[in-house]
Amino acid sequence: MALMALLTLLLGQYQLSSKQIIRILDFYLLVSASLVILGLFFSRPITEDNETRNVVYLFGLAPDPNNLLTLYSVCFSISIYYALFLKRMRIINYVLTLLSVYVIFNTGSRSGIIILLFLTSILFWYGQKDKPLHSKVKITIVAILILFVIYLLLPVFLSDSVYDRIMGKGELAFMDSTGREVRWSTALNEWLNSNILFGLGLGSAPAHSTFITMLVALGIIGYTFFLIFIFGTVIKIIRQGNVLALLLFVSPMLQSFFIDAQNKRFFWNGIIFPYLLYNCIDKTFVLKDHSLN
Repeated sequence: MALMALLTLLLGQYQLSSKQIIRILDFYLLVSASLVILGLFFSRPITEDNETRNVVYLFGLAPDPNNLLTLYSVCFSISIYYALFLKRMRIINYVLTLLSVYVIFNTGSRSGIIILLFLTSILFWYGQKDKPLHSKVKITIVAILILFVIYLLLPVFLSDSVYDRIMGKGELAFMDSTGREVRWSTALNEWLNSNILFGLGLGSAPAHSTFITMLVALGIIGYTFFLIFIFGTVIKIIRQGNVLALLLFVSPMLQSFFIDAQNKRFFWNGIIFPYLLYNCIDKTFVLKDHSLN
């Protein structure tokens, strides 16, 4: 974690051109899109006893569904951005966007729904903020209809067990089946009853939530610096109007709220890539330079 934080700070000092960043993003998209394609053909339940979550199986190995979901969301973010804002290979990128939505749902992760809703809201807000009222109303109606169609088609394309998990049916209630509430309350109680200012130390009380785990581990003092680091990044992104940086930042941060991700690469990638985009020399990725038509 210390080395990743140091790497993040060092990379944040570099200024790359838009061509250099596009090359990096193309490779990032290639990797995440490859996983999406593999998820279509080599996806199976994570265990024989658990058919509610599907992941990619290759050579007897399978990733954690939460980690996989975040990489799927990278494909969604970059492909939809390329299609809508940069007008690059629009048909291919729209197809990748739709496929990434499907494999995200196929993981059976409820956090995937939250991530997709947030990302879609960001795209809607930035794409329509300068439009007249009648245009906003029209696109809102279209968006609602699309979401309704997706809702109707989910049971057609997903297995019953995956669909039930996503919808929280039966014993698969949204929070109760995960045990997160118990883990969160246990970790917070340990913190409140011990060292509130300086915390219990890293690795002391994993709470299945990066933000709660860091509070318990670092205490109020360390957690304040952690939040300054996180929210300082997002404030800079929003002020600049850098929609791609915001997309790549939001999905790993949201996922990190529901799992311990402080030692996972996708968490730090969610900070490193926005830094690079924010510091782009020619500001190609600032929304006002290529507003959505």
